[in-house]
Amino acid sequence: MSSLESPLLASPYDPSLQQPVIESDSVAIEAAGSAKFGEYTSRAKARANNRLRVLGCVPFSAVMLLCIMFLTFGSYWCYDIPGSIETQLTQWFGHGYSHGENLLLYSVYSWPNCVLAFFGGFIIDKITGVRRGALLFCSLIALGQLVFSLGAQFKIYYLALFGRFVFGLGGESLTVAQNTYTVRWFDGKRLALAFGLVVAFSRIGTSMNFLVSPELCSDPKNITINRSEAYHADMYGAGGVQPLYPQALPDPDVALHSDDSILPSLLTLLADSSTGGNGSEPDWYMEYDKEGVPRTVWVGMGMCVVSLIACFLAAYLDKNGETAVEKEREVYMSTLSEEETAYVLKLDELNEPTNDDISFKMITRIPLPAWILFLITATFYVAILNFYQVASDMMQNTGEKISQDLAGKYMAIPNIVAIIGSPLGGYLVDRNGRALIFIITACCMLIGAHVFFLALAYGWIHVTPVPVMLWLGITYSLGASCLWPLLAFVVDKEALGTAYGCMTSVQNVFLALMALVIGQLQNWAKAHRPDTVLEYTLPIWIFIGCASTALVLTVLLLCVDGARGGRMNASAARRAEMKREVEEEQERLSSQEEPQVIAHETPSEQSQEFARSRTSSTSINGATSI
Repeated sequence: MSSLESPLLASPYDPSLQQPVIESDSVAIEAAGSAKFGEYTSRAKARANNRLRVLGCVPFSAVMLLCIMFLTFGSYWCYDIPGSIETQLTQWFGHGYSHGENLLLYSVYSWPNCVLAFFGGFIIDKITGVRRGALLFCSLIALGQLVFSLGAQFKIYYLALFGRFVFGLGGESLTVAQNTYTVRWFDGKRLALAFGLVVAFSRIGTSMNFLVSPELCSDPKNITINRSEAYHADMYGAGGVQPLYPQALPDPDVALHSDDSILPSLLTLLADSSTGGNGSEPDWYMEYDKEGVPRTVWVGMGMCVVSLIACFLAAYLDKNGETAVEKEREVYMSTLSEEETAYVLKLDELNEPTNDDISFKMITRIPLPAWILFLITATFYVAILNFYQVASDMMQNTGEKISQDLAGKYMAIPNIVAIIGSPLGGYLVDRNGRALIFIITACCMLIGAHVFFLALAYGWIHVTPVPVMLWLGITYSLGASCLWPLLAFVVDKEALGTAYGCMTSVQNVFLALMALVIGQLQNWAKAHRPDTVLEYTLPIWIFIGCASTALVLTVLLLCVDGARGGRMNASAARRAEMKREVEEEQERLSSQEEPQVIAHETPSEQSQEFARSRTSSTSINGATSI
């Protein structure tokens, strides 16, 4: 075979590494000379097992995977910026900015995805293609963050709000494009690894936002102390004022970099001693860093630009890689007989079907257990994702009242845990089955986590939130690992894409509505119960209610599933048995078909079906996913 030569890509053709094996009981196609051809290469298999090289030395798959991983890095980074710096945004926009305005920034993101999550895959598959679709949605994300940054820079809230809406137009659909790229270029065991790396990298984007954004936003400028005699008199005893932290106070006329544990008391002392009782101007002044919020949002914009560059590079690599694979295919197909060529084309059709259009008629084929699962997923994610939106501000103003930077570090913990926990949770469920039991466990764990935060807010306990944030990360991993794959057990393959679209749309409806409700309740509590912590405990009560609702619905689903054969809560051994029964039935039916049509499901078809399930199961909010 001739080798492929290209300025960008180069690879020797090696068909032995690419063909799926046709079993002995399949249709046997004999070439001239009576030699049996036992292996054939579909287009999807050729792409997934390519040996292409970038610039002659770097594996194409590695470079493509790196670009795919960075596609959503910017969107995941920017999604939670309002939650990670809510205190600074409130100070920046002024008195009119409240909890409601901050949560509205999340709600408008979810509004377009109530619809686009349903049609995202259809748009990419049937209208734009994966390359143009990814560029379109990634550009919308970058444009939305640009508008949001301009609104924040010039303190125009409604401009920032519009930017978040545009940002949402691309958010969920870009994840669909990302998954489509992954399925195109990876298969089998490499597909599972690729999806794991892509999901983990998205979590890293979210975690980095919570770690970095508060640091970027909360650094005050130097506090300059003037007039040393007045400073010493006021701060060290004149008028009976005693310093709370004398060991931490600076020397006169020396700039002081604030420490969060010192700054509030220091400011109180300075305010009390500012006039000396005669109405004169204070002998000190302090100027906060007025560039914190703009700097933070523009760094987020930079992350979106990085993702956009990765998107252009992914499109370029995809186009050139596809061309290279097709050239290899032309050489390969020229060696086949007419019958063999027809057989390989049939493999292409099986691995890349063209009849996956989303149809509203398919909604009628979604059974009752699936609709119950939609509600479980929505309420479970409200208790986690909406909690992320208010938790940082809550920890700063209740309990131990920790600093903004420390709250951001705590908020990064669940996503860091999920980087490792999600694959482990999936492995645990795959090995043992009983997915509904695991979901019930996750709901109980989630209720326990929110009860802890409730006790923390009321001051009933005085401990660090670190253990419960770790607990929350484990809960998130376990719940997500069970919820999304379950849909494939109760919905027909032809309606699975529509079902996943409905599942994601229902989730976004709940996230959008609950963000609005929580924001309004917090504003009401702040106005009517200003001397209490009700504005922070009300959301926690809502999260406890949502987690409890998910628990009750899961118990209901367990009963419904038991009456329908127990497919969703089957053990791993029972699932394997049911799979064999289905395969035997398919083989029996396919044996009645014409001999030139492939007789039964090939390993390549199985891997493609797995890919479709993983593609759909990871198409959730910024935050979301298995």
